[in-house]
Amino acid sequence: MIKYINKGPDRANLKITNPHKDSTEIPVIDEIKQYYDCRYISPYEAVWRIFAFDIHHRWPPVPRLTFHLLYEQPILFKDNEDIDEIFHTNEHKRTMFLAWFEANKIYPEGKNLSYFEYPNHFVWMAEQIEWKPRKRGVSIGRLTYIPPGLGELYYLMLLLNFKKVCCNYANIRTINGVIYKTYKEACYAMGLLAEDKEFIDAIIVVSTLASETQLR
Repeated sequence: MIKYINKGPDRANLKITNPHKDSTEIPVIDEIKQYYDCRYISPYEAVWRIFAFDIHHRWPPVPRLTFHLLYEQPILFKDNEDIDEIFHTNEHKRTMFLAWFEANKIYPEGKNLSYFEYPNHFVWMAEQIEWKPRKRGVSIGRLTYIPPGLGELYYLMLLLNFKKVCCNYANIRTINGVIYKTYKEACYAMGLLAEDKEFIDAIIVVSTLASETQLR
């Protein structure tokens, strides 16, 4: 292995001068010639790239699973686009999360899986915007991190770690046959917020990402 594989390539500063130049002439300062940011590639690295070997490898794949509240899916548009046209174009646009609802209606085997378990048995087809049963390989789903300060979106994330057989938003808020008005109430009904568990879990999750100042 090359030393410090995560450090990046070695670099050097060079200065190019002409020793035979007449010293009586007024020097012209050329900042480009004075400083070159050069990248050094060792023979080992050069051969590795010549044979087009993989520079890095990650296995198994860990796709990030996005989700959103009802009617709050993100959309992209240009500044000069008409607002009515934007609305009609994206009114029924599906997302990864909404496609999960649709897949649960089509594939019975998906109903026994929570959202983050889905990628291990299904493949997300970005171009078709739909989930398809996985034929080979494995994958580990990862829910997008949401800080507790975002309220209902955070409580939705908590429920998605446990809820199964979800074909719409109401199913996520349904606990023991009761449909709660908010995701926070559903979390309380599942016992996810009892005895400061909400805050303890939040600190544990963010402890690998945030600095000590942010944790405080």
